Order: sequence, then structure tokens, then C-alpha cells
Amino acid sequence: MSKFLLVVFAVFFILTLAGCAVTSTKENPDICQQSADSIHRKFNRTTSIEKETINVETSDTTTFYDQTPVKVFSGIESTYLNDSYLTVNIIDTGLFEQYSAPIIKPTIKTQYEAHPFTGTFTPIGIFVWLFNPTAMNAFTFGCTEITYLTPEPDKTRKAKTGKSEWKTIPKGHRILVSGFDREYEFDFDASTSPKAIDLSSAISNTELTRNSTFKVTCLDCDLLGAEVHNLYKDSKTNIVLTHDFRPIKESMAESLKVRHAAEEGKKIKQVKRDKEEPKTRAAHLSKQPTVSKQEIESAKEMCTNLGFKSNTEKFYNCFKRLTE
Repeated sequence: MSKFLLVVFAVFFILTLAGCAVTSTKENPDICQQSADSIHRKFNRTTSIEKETINVETSDTTTFYDQTPVKVFSGIESTYLNDSYLTVNIIDTGLFEQYSAPIIKPTIKTQYEAHPFTGTFTPIGIFVWLFNPTAMNAFTFGCTEITYLTPEPDKTRKAKTGKSEWKTIPKGHRILVSGFDREYEFDFDASTSPKAIDLSSAISNTELTRNSTFKVTCLDCDLLGAEVHNLYKDSKTNIVLTHDFRPIKESMAESLKVRHAAEEGKKIKQVKRDKEEPKTRAAHLSKQPTVSKQEIESAKEMCTNLGFKSNTEKFYNCFKRLTE
């Protein structure tokens, strides 16, 4: 009997040592299995987690252009006049420098702490290993899950390559038009291209000659000097134009007269309707051969009691419904 107890005790001791694992957050070489089953994932959620993002060095390098230009060239490229609308085409280009940098692999390390039930002095660990040895080994001793993100250049160590490139960029502008009764300034945001200017007010308010000269100036354009300007020789910060605006002004005045006449016609018709409406109502009230005088007076009284004032549209509609 004593030998049997000794054997049982020895087996229990061995199982205890086999299942023994001290709870620890130290990194373990065993990597967590990505293809874990539902029990595996559930077990993960019950353990402590520590996350750390590190950049893994590689032997590769890459080149890229900086996102901010070192210079910006802007100038008026062309203009186009259509009736009272002036379209101004402005070229905007930025000089972007090229850099080289080593490629790094951003990596997220997720550390799972040993589970308290399998990471204690109990034989539980050895028993559960029999059913899922890979998963339980990781959970007993803890494991590290590594996730690699998309490789990217390490811009903290970028270096110029000596190359650069001109690229078109969006840019807002302030444009001044002078030569009319006064100066007119227009603001355009970066999304507006080309810039369309409505000169209707300037044309209407100016005493025009046969050939009117006016000037279009880009207040915030920059040609950057002769060396860069040679790349875009036709660009200017201002341009002088001559045009006969008199036919446009006459057409605008004629259109304005037509609009005024149409509005006056509407007003006259409305006044006429307002005058005829009481007569129409009275005629309708008088043409009630099937309605007795008593019924008419009763209907009027009822509409008045309902709060409708006589000689109003609501009173008329009320009376009409009661006497139909």
C-alpha cells in the first residue's frame, strides 16, 4: 500500500513539474499560431496583452519626391473673352526635390502573457497539452505574435539625390482687373481652374470707347527669375487687353429691358387679377339659383363664425363649399 502511494505521489509530482510554468511577460521564442481555432482565440482574449511597434531594418533603399515644393512658379498663360466673361488660364508648378532613404518594415509585436490556469504550479498544463499541444504550449509559457506592415522609407534618414522635378500643383490666386470705372479684385481658390471672371458690373458702370484697354494682373503670381521663366516663356504676371465692349453693353442693356418688361407685365397682370377677384366672387354669389336667400345668409354667418373675414379668399372658399 505504501509503495502504491509512493508511485501515485511520484506521478503527481512529475505531472506538476511538467505542467509548471511561471507567469511571465518576457518574450518567448514560440510565435502565436495565426491559424488558431475558436478555443485558441478565446484563450487569447483572457490573457494580458502588451503591444510594441518597432521598425525592422532592411538592406534595400528607395527614392521619393518630397511632398512640399521648394519653389512655386505661377504666371498667366492665356486669356479668353466670351461676351462679359473673361477666362484666365494660370500655370502653377512646384519644384519637388528627390530623396533616397533606407526601407524599413514597421512591425507590431503583440506579447501574450502566460495564462494563470496553465501558468501555475498545477498539472493542468500537461493535461491540456494532450489535446492541443501547440496552442497550449504557447499559452502556458506565453507567446509573441508578429505582424508586418507595408514597407516604407525611413524619412528620418532621407538624403538628397541631387535630382528634382517640376510638377503641376493646385493653387488659389487673387486677380486684379483695372481700366474700367474702378479696379475690380477677384479671389479664386485652388479648386477653380481656369479662373472665370464676370465683367458685367465693370462693363455696365463704365463709359466705353470703341477700343477699351484694360489690364489683368495676378497679384500673387511669381515668375521666380529669368532661369525658371525660360521654362515657361509665355507666362506673365499681367496682361493688357483691348476690346470693343460696346456691343456687349448694348446687349446687356437690351436684356435688362426685356427682364424689366417681363417683371412689369407680371405685376400688371397680378393687379388686374386682384381687382377682378372681388367681382368674380360677387358674380359667383349672385349666380346661385338653387340656393335660397336664407341659405346664403346662413352660409355667410357660418363662415363668419368660423373666423373668416368677408371679401377674403378663405371666406369665399368657405361660402362656396357650403352652397354647392
